[in-house]
Amino acid sequence: MKKGLFFSIAIACLATSCANQSPSASEELDTPVSGKISMAVDETLTPIAYAQADIFHHHYEKAHITVKERSESDCIQDLYKDSVKTIMIGRKLDAKERAAFKAITFDPLETPICVDAIAFLVHPSNRDTNITYDQIMSILRGQTTNWSQVNGKRSGDINLVFDNANSGTTSYLLNMTGEKAMPKNAYAMKTHAEAVNYVASHENAIGIIGWSWVSDSDDPRTREFLKKTRLVSVSPKGSTTFYKPYQGNLIPNKYPLSREVYMITRERRAGLASGFTAFVHGEIGQLILLKAGLLPANQQERNIEIKVKPVGEVGNTP
Repeated sequence: MKKGLFFSIAIACLATSCANQSPSASEELDTPVSGKISMAVDETLTPIAYAQADIFHHHYEKAHITVKERSESDCIQDLYKDSVKTIMIGRKLDAKERAAFKAITFDPLETPICVDAIAFLVHPSNRDTNITYDQIMSILRGQTTNWSQVNGKRSGDINLVFDNANSGTTSYLLNMTGEKAMPKNAYAMKTHAEAVNYVASHENAIGIIGWSWVSDSDDPRTREFLKKTRLVSVSPKGSTTFYKPYQGNLIPNKYPLSREVYMITRERRAGLASGFTAFVHGEIGQLILLKAGLLPANQQERNIEIKVKPVGEVGNTP
């Protein structure tokens, strides 16, 4: 989004607000490019949330977005209670959640911003880095519990390690498997770093984290995480071709554990939450996501003009 567009929205919003409120009340209202709000973010998505907020603050110095790292369920509860104006999670609201908002006569706006994925990490000594979709599902359901059942290259009990018990990663995988709880060999850490460090020191572990934590190849933290672990490739259902969750593979029918990320906003007017959502969905915000190694929801067109000229004769300037 260009600055001019944001300022146009802000001016229109302020004009409407001032016409109906006293000057002191109107001054307290946030606009699409100014004021203060809080945004609840699923902990698996905090790297991109902070990156977006930092650049937005750089462009609009009178605006401030406070990022609150929360579990997915807490994000939705915060939005329902109106303690935040916008949230960032790895899915849309489900039917039950929509009904709850409808009961309070509110219909949140859901804006897709990118495609993320669930990443699987194993110990550096583990050569079983190609796993089929069916094998992953069997492991997550607790049906496959030993590495000898995967492809016979190694043995030992499989230990599943999650970033957080209540993260969007967990709910996504439970929805995929149709299970109500993770298997008995699954353990939850408090942070992504703890999950990665556990995998780095336990040969039979599989670490399960949000891809955005290790997607940016220029991030020193990403290089450190991937230096001490190995990234698993997963084949789509019914296929024998394996893909890592790289940006180019986050398209339909390739890496099978990708997910759409949404910003869900609760506003009855064009305020800062709407302005920030438009920024993330606009040109600059989408470039930030592209740089972070995710697949932007709103791809920018690139027009390349090719001019063909006749080749000049030898000795002549073409």
